[in-house]
Amino acid sequence: FAEGAVFVDGFYSGSQLPSSRKFIEEYRATFNVEPSVIEAVAYDAAHILASLMRTSDIGSRSDMRDRIMGLRDFPGVTGKISYRDGRLTKHLSLLTVKAGKIEEIAFQ
Repeated sequence: FAEGAVFVDGFYSGSQLPSSRKFIEEYRATFNVEPSVIEAVAYDAAHILASLMRTSDIGSRSDMRDRIMGLRDFPGVTGKISYRDGRLTKHLSLLTVKAGKIEEIAFQ
């Protein structure tokens, strides 16, 4: 009954997007299970902080806050992440059902 339905999710473990593939493959190899949105979001959060600390001179919490507030199109495993209007935003995965299986709808 869901054939052709279109829906969104914060992360799709079957994604073929290059920004997600390496994380998905390494997670499967390490834990022998599929990563969920929880693991992907946690990974992105840690990756953002580590990246900011490597590339910025951060000496205080306010420095870190300012760097996070300047975040634009960070290449996360859940998609590009930006800080806008007081919150972190990202694009959702657009999914559909084809032949009874969930597939990602690719953007050009």
